[in-house]
Amino acid sequence: MKISIAGNALALLINIIFVSGLFAQENKTYPPTKFPDRVILGYKTNPAVSQAVNWRTDSTVSNAVGAIHEADPSPDFVPNARIVKAKSLPVILDGKTVHYHEVNFTDLKPSTQYVYRVGGGQHWSEWFHFKTASDKQEPVSFLYFGDAQNDLRSLWSRTIRGAFATLPKANLMIHAGDLINRSNTDYEWGEWFEAGGWVNGMIPSLSSPGNHEYYKDKTIKRMFRTTGVRNLLYLKTGPRAYLKLHITLTTRAYVLFLLILRQLCSILLFWTDRLSGLRIRLKPIPIAGPS
Repeated sequence: MKISIAGNALALLINIIFVSGLFAQENKTYPPTKFPDRVILGYKTNPAVSQAVNWRTDSTVSNAVGAIHEADPSPDFVPNARIVKAKSLPVILDGKTVHYHEVNFTDLKPSTQYVYRVGGGQHWSEWFHFKTASDKQEPVSFLYFGDAQNDLRSLWSRTIRGAFATLPKANLMIHAGDLINRSNTDYEWGEWFEAGGWVNGMIPSLSSPGNHEYYKDKTIKRMFRTTGVRNLLYLKTGPRAYLKLHITLTTRAYVLFLLILRQLCSILLFWTDRLSGLRIRLKPIPIAGPS
């Protein structure tokens, strides 16, 4: 009897190890090159007349630029695109230097579609489209994401791509912190950007750092890890600047209600999971706002 129990336990252990091996994945690496990657739109100033973009290259690229033109179905616009010099910042990661670049396109027209690319010399990104915000009070739609954090490439990619397929004309994307799991892990940032892909280059993101974007130094002081988030752009006055400009009063109240409701639901689910083992399943809340 004891031999049988031991044999069953050993077989179960072997089965667990085998099954775990089937689902285990090796992490990809994301080394920078001369070609731009991790292209992402954000905001620095008034979104009706400006648009910021950020990207990454290897350390050999020091004279990066952005090119922009009003969207045109013809390819003839390319030589007439306006060139804007980028601000570049070297960052040391895993003993290697990479460059992050940022351009803020200004003097744009409200409610206008533009085409842009980033790079320089012989190394460019593809051309992306974006549309500036209205300078009038109009309804706005956006995609709101909670903690992406884990399984970014394998699972979270479904979330952001499915959201885009559902609302492809969203005005912006809001990422409410904990975009990755470990603050100083570049491959997680690589997975996060791969999951969003070219969507990040066409719909602006408002991203808030969560506690997982911080780390503790030797004195246990919590520090904001800037290495991975050099790709993320922040409004100097915060997301409120965009909401104040672009959303009607009714929609702003609706958005605030949804954000508060989301936090309350998160707290409720947290405690019901831990205190009673129950899982409350809520239907998705529409976030496009009232028409």
